[in-house]
Amino acid sequence: MPITPPMMGALDAAVSGIRSGTTRLDAAAHTIANVNSTDDEGQPVEGRRVTLRETDRGVAATEQGTGAPAELVGPMVDSMVARHEIAANASLIRTAHETYGEIVNLGR
Repeated sequence: MPITPPMMGALDAAVSGIRSGTTRLDAAAHTIANVNSTDDEGQPVEGRRVTLRETDRGVAATEQGTGAPAELVGPMVDSMVARHEIAANASLIRTAHETYGEIVNLGR
């Protein structure tokens, strides 16, 4: 197994966090957009939810149907969580970038 420098591991984790936040936001947007919609047969459109699982490189998100009509409360909360999840991981990437820059400057 290759050795990953700590900085790269942090970046991998941040990227996977942004991906999972984006998946969560996509699922919430789908559900919110379809809350009063019906399919071709006149049935309410199914809601969506995201399941997160830990991987060796961070987090993986899977989007799936809820089996129930779309509703607003859960997706609204999910969209707020996704916003903070993406912002926190973007901040981690920014901090890693600044830290790496300082390390490079020390070597000069």
